[in-house]
Amino acid sequence: MLSMEMTTSETQNEPPDGELDFYPTHAWGLDHYFMIFNKMYIADVLQLRENAMYPGTYMYRSHPLFKVDIVGVVVKVDQNHTCFTYTVDDGTGVIPCCCWKKDFYNVPDPGSSFLELPSDLQRLAARITDQKEHEGYNLGDLIRVRGKIKVFRDQREVVARYHTRLDDPMEEVQRLAELPKLYKQNYDQPVQLPQKVQHEIENKQQESITGILSKESMILQMKKDLMDYFQENQTKEITLQDNILEKINSKFSCSDCEKKQCVEDVLVQLEEDGKVCTRQEQHHNVIEVLVNSSALEKALLDIMEKKCRNSKYSTSGCHLLNLHQELCRTFQYAKVKVTAVRACLTRLEENSDIIRVAVDRYITVA
Repeated sequence: MLSMEMTTSETQNEPPDGELDFYPTHAWGLDHYFMIFNKMYIADVLQLRENAMYPGTYMYRSHPLFKVDIVGVVVKVDQNHTCFTYTVDDGTGVIPCCCWKKDFYNVPDPGSSFLELPSDLQRLAARITDQKEHEGYNLGDLIRVRGKIKVFRDQREVVARYHTRLDDPMEEVQRLAELPKLYKQNYDQPVQLPQKVQHEIENKQQESITGILSKESMILQMKKDLMDYFQENQTKEITLQDNILEKINSKFSCSDCEKKQCVEDVLVQLEEDGKVCTRQEQHHNVIEVLVNSSALEKALLDIMEKKCRNSKYSTSGCHLLNLHQELCRTFQYAKVKVTAVRACLTRLEENSDIIRVAVDRYITVA
């Protein structure tokens, strides 16, 4: 058992082939081991690789973590006016565990609520309180500690969030039987990120090596540049799609055909986000910019004013989907999206031109 444990501890610093050493921080939350208390050997806790850019976070293989759950025997006890410090040994290593005294943080004594419990539970709660909170643990006690990994005076320790004494010696046997399975089936397995996130990470790595933007990055950059241009110049509409390339930064190293395709994708995304909409004219289509005052807002106000004259809508208001249906009946806005209508209604509400009386229901200001 110990040889297997030490082998695990010696090799855990080496991530499997093909894995990233440190995943980007925005992807850490996708690994569920990051937010839980991980049951581990103390030897592995002591040898975890620390992320220099984000102190307090550690890596086991490719799994980011900062909270652990350990079980061991108390081999040393220190205390001061703020906390108990127990040195815990599980057979693979020893680590200090800081357990704060409740009186230091003015935590209410749980004994104050004992009278609300049945008599049997009152006696049990009183015994637990006396043994664990006031006296602390003794040498040789088997305890379980959950907490965050910290460094104090250049020594790694566990600051306890929860701790308890285990009276049943089988608890240690169960933990020793459980840990090898956890390592083999969970901790030693590579992080399974969603395919989309993995693809984005690989693209960014490739871009940093080659210096050439991928199509996805180019679309995001074009989208940002285009929105900046709209806001800086108070643009209300664009008539020719080919002119968009001249209005944004020409720093994309690709052919004109690829740029046009990227611009089309950008406009589709902006339309889905409710930032622009397409207005049909007799000979061509016009792209309306909704982040500024637009003709779609005026069309919505006209429709709402007509509907609010009817007593049916004057109090209950016009529903978002009803307004969208009315717009789709017109030739110009036959293909307008619900997101565009919602964005315009939000802007009209911010300008106090309309009032929202319920969820997705609006009336005009009298």
